[in-house]
Amino acid sequence: MEIKNIESITPKCFNALLKEKWRDCNVGRESGAGEAETVELPQILSLSTQRVEQGVLSQVYRIHLEYKDDSFTGKTCPPSDWLIKLCRTDLNLSWMCQNEATFYRTIVPHLYNDGNALPFSVPAFLSGDDKHLILQEILSVETFPLTEGCPPDKIPLLLECLVALHGKCWEDSGKLEQLAKDSLILQAGMGQRLHPLQKEGLFVQSWQDTIDYMEFHPEQDAETLQFITKFCQKLETIKIRDIDDAVHRHRVTLIHGDFHISNFIFPLQKGTGDDLRPYLVDWATSGFANPMIDLVFFLVVSTNDQVASDAEILVKEYHRLLLLFEPGLKGRVSHDTLKEWFRYALVCQWTILVAYDEMCRHIANTEQDERRREIQLRHFKNVNRRAILALKSVQDWDIVWEKIQSASEAEKMEARVYCETNTLEI
Repeated sequence: MEIKNIESITPKCFNALLKEKWRDCNVGRESGAGEAETVELPQILSLSTQRVEQGVLSQVYRIHLEYKDDSFTGKTCPPSDWLIKLCRTDLNLSWMCQNEATFYRTIVPHLYNDGNALPFSVPAFLSGDDKHLILQEILSVETFPLTEGCPPDKIPLLLECLVALHGKCWEDSGKLEQLAKDSLILQAGMGQRLHPLQKEGLFVQSWQDTIDYMEFHPEQDAETLQFITKFCQKLETIKIRDIDDAVHRHRVTLIHGDFHISNFIFPLQKGTGDDLRPYLVDWATSGFANPMIDLVFFLVVSTNDQVASDAEILVKEYHRLLLLFEPGLKGRVSHDTLKEWFRYALVCQWTILVAYDEMCRHIANTEQDERRREIQLRHFKNVNRRAILALKSVQDWDIVWEKIQSASEAEKMEARVYCETNTLEI
């Protein structure tokens, strides 16, 4: 059944989806139970949709169903409330939609099948392909806008969730590891699919514009401005493609790829014994990759200036929690190793932010609502600032530079030509 737009979602369409899919997605989602049971489904009398004011890269709608027979209760009755995420027609993001559908269909049944509880859950999945994704809507919840960052009291919980995801899926984890390698995208993480040559060429072309747009105060921000200017001047001279390789050669676990506070949904307690684990959503860029991609992304996109200004403390805490969650990794994963991976991932993230800065501003400027437009533009500035503060907080960058070769004139030309002949895509 092809679903291209919100008009495709009718009572008849949803009846067909529930009849075909609900039995399989409803039974054993957390237990990994065996064969699906046969269930009777109520008929849908009416269906209403409402646009959700979220999602920069997709269109999101609430779907509410009114059933003919309200006597169905318990596990076998489908929910009345769903969310549908549709690809934006002006952006080539079908790969993201397909990857997320694959995650729910292929990875989730094995993520929760061994009784080793994770500190987060995921919504029930109904349907998905390269154009749409339908998930159960979780009601009575609290959410936090990405543009306001992660509340400080939530940072420890999110770090615990990240560590649990990585620890459970670390290499040698068996079938789950193989499924993630075989099923999900190779270059996991927002922006990580950007070709190394394009990343290199665009950084050289654009870093000064990115810094100028941030409007640093010449006196109050003088030290930070001096640092990031010298840092970028140094990056201009080296093979950024080698930094990209230093990140992506360490594919050791399943990563979320877009890990931040706005992708968490926190249930509100309604009764004794409620499962109050947060739901982690938006797995469109998940895959088997370097775990520091997630940690760096969370740091710069969704924490605050104080955390970003002491970035390596976050790495140390990540390592401590990782060994608590999975003691078997002691002796296999050292703090020094993670610190090295983190530095490369942080530089890589900065080059990605610079490469996409103009595109992000363009997407924000297409927002018709002036308030939302200004919020998005301010958010992009805040992300770039936190990335700079994190870079500034890291000691001994010379250790990184001495491992990366200088770029020859021929290599610089190669990167420029690649940028001129290839369109920037997300």
